Amino acid sequence: AGIELIGDGVLPDAAEVEVVSVALLALTRIGIQGLRLDINAPGLVRGLLTPLGMKASTQATLEQAIARKDATAL
Repeated sequence: AGIELIGDGVLPDAAEVEVVSVALLALTRIGIQGLRLDINAPGLVRGLLTPLGMKASTQATLEQAIARKDATAL
């Protein structure tokens, strides 16, 4: 099984988010519990945060904290 991403590359961050979302949904539907997603790809983090509509400075702070894996800052 697998997933193929077809597109023109206009929204690469959104594409990464979609692939991860599909994978998590599939794993959840087959009964796997307690999943942990370790996000460290800058594009993926940006793709998840941008739709939330927060201030650019807040998003930058969150992206930096995630990159450092700083749970306290989050």
